[in-house]
This record gives sequence, structure tokens and C-alpha cells, in this order.
Amino acid sequence: MSIPRASRPPTVLIVDDDRATQALLSLAMEEEGYETVGAQNGEQAIEEFNRLLPNLVLLDAMMPEMDGFTCCERLRSLPEGKTIPILIITVLDDQESVDRAFAAGTTDYITKPIYWPVLCQRVRRLVQAGETERYLTAVTYNLQQADAWERVVTAALGCTKNSGATTVTDQLLGVLAIARETLGGDRAGLWLGASQTWLECQTDGVATAGETEAKNAVEQYVQGGTSQELMVNAEAWPPLGRVFQCAWGMVAPLDDGGNGSMGGVMVGRSRDEPWSEQDQQRWQQLGQLLSLVLSSR
Repeated sequence: MSIPRASRPPTVLIVDDDRATQALLSLAMEEEGYETVGAQNGEQAIEEFNRLLPNLVLLDAMMPEMDGFTCCERLRSLPEGKTIPILIITVLDDQESVDRAFAAGTTDYITKPIYWPVLCQRVRRLVQAGETERYLTAVTYNLQQADAWERVVTAALGCTKNSGATTVTDQLLGVLAIARETLGGDRAGLWLGASQTWLECQTDGVATAGETEAKNAVEQYVQGGTSQELMVNAEAWPPLGRVFQCAWGMVAPLDDGGNGSMGGVMVGRSRDEPWSEQDQQRWQQLGQLLSLVLSSR
């Protein structure tokens, strides 16, 4: 997750079945410097929300088919919908409607007829608060990831030391497990060319790859039989889907004996989501680090 940067004006998604009201709201928001996108019903709102990930949603409560309360609940159930501010605008001002709005997950509530200066102030405050929350969430995530990756490095360096009853195989499996978990992978594997050894760990419910197929696939990859790209998808590298049941993978080559013996460390995940540049750099560094560690033993 990258830290968000304000490279363009904030976007406000305006959801109202009344075209005149939607036009007035759009005009008011654009005069305040926001970009606006409109939706006339709940389904359109969800579609536009997923497409845009707006900074704020202005949501009419009284709409046909899907009312604003239900739409608010649906938006809050989306992966990116938990933190984006939602402001419900309605003619309803009774206690039951107010309670229902906040129970549905609205951030704030304003009644019609709209007092425009108040609306603009609330929108400004909510957008600023939303941006601050996004920033803090991203910073926290990046710090957690950095801390988690430090555990991977520490575990890898630990493989240079004898640990009593703990074998180097157990130590390497521990490194794989921590690295896979840190980068959100479903499986990770290590091919040691010098000893012709394949090590693998995976999440529960992910089928174990056949050892022979798995090590052959990684060996061919690192020797240039497929592609030298660090990150690859199943379309570009068919064994990723056929052998490892993954949509995306990263494979970093390593020298596992100090004498030119080639190996490779791979991580894959089943969901169709590529890794970030930072994650790719970390996986490349893991291959380099393991090369040094294995050469020193």
C-alpha cells in the first residue's frame, strides 16, 4: 500500500435520482474545487464507487428500488468502503431515520432543504478527515510491512548459525513461511540446485505442488528457460497456474553453493493481484540474501 498523494482534486460521488438536485449538488461541489461524478440509483452508485474510489459520497436517502440506507450499507461492505466518508442528504428528520442512517454506516447526515454554506463546510471537513485517515492507514501499513520484513531478514541471517536440533532445512522453511505471510502469498518454495532439494510451504487449503514438477518448473525458470522477469502471471508462465495453482508469482534466482549452482525462491498467490514494486524489490533482496547465507555455510 502506497501513501496517498493529492495529485488531483478530490472526487465527490453524488447519488440522487432527482436530476435537478444532482445538478445543483454538482455545481456546488465544483465551485468548491471538487470533481464530481453522478449516479441515479444505488446500483449505479456501487458501480461508480468501485470504479472511482471517490473521496466522499453524497447520498440521497429516498430513492426507488434501493434506498440510500441500503446503498450505504452496501458501500460499507465493500473492501474500500469502510473508511470513505458518506454524507446522507434527506428530507427525513425524525429520530428513527437519523438512527437508521447512522446504523447503516453514514459518516454524517444533513436534511433538506439544503443550507448550502453548511453543506460545503461539512463536505470540506469530511474530505479532510478522510484524507488524513487514508494517510495514517497507509503509513501504519507500511510500517507494519517494514517490521514484518525485518523478521524475514533476521530469520534468513539466522540460517548462518547452527541452532542445535534445528536443521538448516527447518530454518529455511521458517524463512519461507514468514516471507510468504508478509507478502500475502498462498505458497512459497525454494529450489536448491546444489543439493537437488525442493522446500515448500503453503496456506491451509492450497494443494501441495508435486515436488518433481515444482522443482523442475523453478529450475527451468531461473536458468532462463522461460523468462527472466522477477514477477510473472500464469498466462506468461503456464506452470504457475498448472503446477502451483496461482495467478501471480515472483521467482528470484540464487546461487546456493557459492560455486555457481543455481537455485530459486518463489512465492505465488491465487488471487489475481500483482505485487507492488516494493514487494518485488524485497523478493529480489531475499534471493540475494539467501545466496549469501547458503554460500557461507
